[in-house]
Amino acid sequence: MQSSNVYGKLGEQLGLVDHQAVLTVVLQKIATNLKVYGQSEQLVHLTLQLFQDLATGYMSGKLLLKLEAVHFMLANHTSSYYSFLEHPVNSRNRTSYYHTLARLLFMEDILSRFKAFMLPLQNAFAEITNRSSNCSNAAQLRQTTPQQAVVGLFRDLRGIAAATCTRRTYSLLFDWIYPTHFPAVVCCLEAFADIPAVTTPLLKFVSEFVFNKSQRMTFDSSSPNGILLFREVSRVLVTYGKYVLAANQVSDPYNDKYKGIWVCLQTLARALSGNYVNFGVFDLYGD
Repeated sequence: MQSSNVYGKLGEQLGLVDHQAVLTVVLQKIATNLKVYGQSEQLVHLTLQLFQDLATGYMSGKLLLKLEAVHFMLANHTSSYYSFLEHPVNSRNRTSYYHTLARLLFMEDILSRFKAFMLPLQNAFAEITNRSSNCSNAAQLRQTTPQQAVVGLFRDLRGIAAATCTRRTYSLLFDWIYPTHFPAVVCCLEAFADIPAVTTPLLKFVSEFVFNKSQRMTFDSSSPNGILLFREVSRVLVTYGKYVLAANQVSDPYNDKYKGIWVCLQTLARALSGNYVNFGVFDLYGD
């Protein structure tokens, strides 16, 4: 790549002497779009699509990790730096954004970087937990917790979970979220059970989290993590199921009920077929 004649002309005209210089300009443009044009959903979508294409390949991903611009994005990925995250119109784009960032993050197995990357999400969970402890019921939590903050959190987590394709990377995310943060998932579901804009991203995150793709969920034979995960997922499904059974009159049956039911069934199917739960133990507990 460095010996290509293309860089001769680029060096003469633009001062871009090699592929790293070209990639740096592209990454700077991507960052600028995400900072300045956050209100344009179409532009943000196309920008993130380009970012994802650059990071998809193993070699191209490794090249990106050599750039200071990428390390800056991994260290500073919140709405304080990229304003598109503040616009509800970009809600779906958040998943793509965090999926690409997490893919790059997991190319280097560095625990300290993972913890630093997850710190803003950890603070978001801590805030929800604190509000939940100060509220006597789910209705109060709903009043004190911004809906968009909950939606953004679970869309971000879904993107990160989708990027965990190996046992090592999945274990990092699992150990981070369980048992510390998983109770907050159920609290949010109880508080916003009748709002599909919140429950759908939440349930889709849970569905992705229990999906044993590429055999990434391989727990040790002596580990109870598979059973513990199944228990937490069951709690989520039962919590949402109680709301669905009680909701008789809805204005939009598909969006308000059937879509959530579909995601729940997908989650249950993935949990049952993931090969990480010893069903023999259910009989021991009379289940």
